[in-house]
Amino acid sequence: MKGKRELNPMLKMLEGLEDIDGDKKDKDIKQFTDTVSGIKKFGHQADKMLDVLVKADENWFIGNLMKLFK
Repeated sequence: MKGKRELNPMLKMLEGLEDIDGDKKDKDIKQFTDTVSGIKKFGHQADKMLDVLVKADENWFIGNLMKLFK
């Protein structure tokens, strides 16, 4: 799945960004790491959602989607 291929490298990069050198008490560094952590958390949630969609029965999903358009 294309989304997973794009999401996994991003999550690995964010893990590296969380481990920056510097004073963890500095407000700018703390804000940066908090922001990166929030983005990483969102990325993990998106990853889980993609897993659920992939596991869903495609015919069931498409069938119900077509019913919505009728």
